[in-house]
Amino acid sequence: MIWMRDPICHKSIGILYNLCLFLHSFSMDRLVSVMSIICGGAAALLVGVGLGLQQTFNDFFRTGFTFERSVMIGDILEIDGQVGRLLR
Repeated sequence: MIWMRDPICHKSIGILYNLCLFLHSFSMDRLVSVMSIICGGAAALLVGVGLGLQQTFNDFFRTGFTFERSVMIGDILEIDGQVGRLLR
């Protein structure tokens, strides 16, 4: 255990320890940066999916759980036996 009494060895262990601490903090900083980019991208993607599915869910719940869609201009409708095309 002569190396434990050597002051040069203690100094090099201290330098190595500080270097490891620095590299660890640097790598954690990079990891947090990458994770924030991934989380931001996922949030933007989910906002797009939510806006895209909004009309689908609106039609689904509004029509009483039937598979009809909302009425649009140009659709042909039949109401009480009368047939017509929606103009405006």
